[in-house]
Amino acid sequence: MRKPIIWATSLVVAILAGVLVSCDSKGSAPTSSNNSNNGTGSTSYLLSLTSPLALDTTVPNGTTEIWVTGKVLPAQATSVVASFNGTTDTVTTNGGLFSIPVSNLPIGQTSVKVKLLADTTQFAKILVLRQIGAPQLLPVVPVGALPTATSFTDSAVIQLNSPNSASDSIWYTTNGASAAITSSDPKVISGSKKTLNGTTTIKAIAIEHTSYGTLTSDTTLVTYSINQKEGTPYFNVSRYDSSNVPVKISITAVGATDTIRFTTTGGDPNSSSPIFKDSILVTDSTTIIAKAFSGLNVPSPACTTTVKLIALAPVFSDTVVQKTSQAYLKLTTPSSTSQLPVPVYYTLDGSTPTIQSLKYNDSILLNGNVTIKAIAALPYWRPSSVVSHSYTFQVATPVLSSATGTYDTTQLLKITDSAAGASVHYTLDGSLPTCSSPVYNPASSLRLDSTAVVNARACITGWDSSNVVTGNDTFH
Repeated sequence: MRKPIIWATSLVVAILAGVLVSCDSKGSAPTSSNNSNNGTGSTSYLLSLTSPLALDTTVPNGTTEIWVTGKVLPAQATSVVASFNGTTDTVTTNGGLFSIPVSNLPIGQTSVKVKLLADTTQFAKILVLRQIGAPQLLPVVPVGALPTATSFTDSAVIQLNSPNSASDSIWYTTNGASAAITSSDPKVISGSKKTLNGTTTIKAIAIEHTSYGTLTSDTTLVTYSINQKEGTPYFNVSRYDSSNVPVKISITAVGATDTIRFTTTGGDPNSSSPIFKDSILVTDSTTIIAKAFSGLNVPSPACTTTVKLIALAPVFSDTVVQKTSQAYLKLTTPSSTSQLPVPVYYTLDGSTPTIQSLKYNDSILLNGNVTIKAIAALPYWRPSSVVSHSYTFQVATPVLSSATGTYDTTQLLKITDSAAGASVHYTLDGSLPTCSSPVYNPASSLRLDSTAVVNARACITGWDSSNVVTGNDTFH
């Protein structure tokens, strides 16, 4: 921030104002002995400012109002006008003195124009600049370091202070002298500390939120040289992290000119290792080791992160466990993407699936009692948890063509069932049929000419048999 420019200037405005008397005035015109000038009957005024003395002045960020004071000679009542921020304020001198408030100073520069109403071509212009102080970067480790120290033999701890208020925020970047401070850079409270393990350039601004808006200071820029060792790069994920989908890993260097090299094979990066450019797409569980390099400087310490990919459990499209007809089941996993489908493996016998189990392709035909267990898995991924559903099929209850009744003639009874492929079994003596009882031939009818209790049940292999339907036929 620039220092306030104080150029003490007293503006003297000489104004000749003719004294006029209106046609309806009951008084008389002033005599030549009253403020006469060369016998002409005109009056000379002298306007001077007493505060602020500087016509270009800077005020603290908390100052939202200043007073402009001055005097007019001769000491008689006259009008003084101040214009600022699109508004005007007019006062009348008292004993030749005047005082005008300039309120609601905005952030930045305010132009204040002070003039006599008697002659608007004569004026004084004051420029008021409202700012806050730039942050102070102070080494606190090593203990005893001078506030201006910028070279250290080992790591250093730098405290970021605002000279304005302890509640101010400090926004900073370590991406080099030419880097702009953006919303993705760290923002900390005044007094926060940052440890530097390598040569680093810090750019910082102070921010203060007030009822008049957010005040932003000028930029403080300091480069700290630390043993000519590169600062350790850092990842956008934790040292040990996990994900359910392929993930992009980014690596950020401490110095703007640093080159980051990395490995995914477990070895330490060297000057021949791949250069990190944009991001690393992790599609398998991976350990990434990175180092920063810059010219002849000592490479940074290694930074390591391990990302484990864990598949999400498959989702069953059908969870209705009781069924009366066949159905098709679909299995999906939220971990799949168009670029990297994650396979699903399943079993039909209730055993725990592995990647050697049946591999799901399109759909599974459900056509009998079954327990399906499934997992999602990829090589080098941790398999998902096992998800399981059991499905029970029951054959629909058969239908008798005639209801219970009393007859005096032979009856032909038909039995039907809506389940495809079902066989109907029956008894005529009132006992409950099983799937081993006589089979009804749907191409014919049961001939009833004597009293009988007909019970029928439908069966399909692998399904629960149907409920029993009963008909009582009585003959005279």
